[in-house]
Amino acid sequence: MQHAFDFLSKEEYQKAFSLFAQELEADPLNLEAKMGILLCDIAQFDPQKALGLLEFYYALLSEESSQTAQQKVIHIIDSMDSKESKDSENFSQSLLQNAESFSCISYEDFKKFVFTKPNFKEAFEDFSLSTKIIFSHKEEVYEFLNFLIDRGYADLSMQYAENISETMGFDLNLNQILQKAIKHLK
Repeated sequence: MQHAFDFLSKEEYQKAFSLFAQELEADPLNLEAKMGILLCDIAQFDPQKALGLLEFYYALLSEESSQTAQQKVIHIIDSMDSKESKDSENFSQSLLQNAESFSCISYEDFKKFVFTKPNFKEAFEDFSLSTKIIFSHKEEVYEFLNFLIDRGYADLSMQYAENISETMGFDLNLNQILQKAIKHLK
């Protein structure tokens, strides 16, 4: 089992997942293997969160039995999944309720439209004046802000990022985007 955790620590998630899956198949009640699979799953979307939970698990081992530590980490993961699911459901319902009052487009559709036009500036201005862009996750926001900077709209990217950071608080990715925008403005 230690090899699986070593792979997880080295960010070799597929190898770790395979070893955890073998262990879980051999013993379906193996909490350590179940926790490992959950951490590998999280790592595919948020490696820092997975590695943070793994470090937390190692810290718990110095104070708790391995089974208790595993149960606590699994409980945290289940709680995170439940909260994210509820947040996503609430967000989707809110969008559906308010979509009729807005002229809006998904970020994916926005990208498709903008990339089919020969002139980015004209295509973007058509959208920016009359249409709201709906983002389904933070990574799309980060991509959009970087996209604006790369297309010569660093000042607009900064405005968006500053407004978002006022709402969300400090975010390392937004801070990096703001620094990038500042460099492009100089």
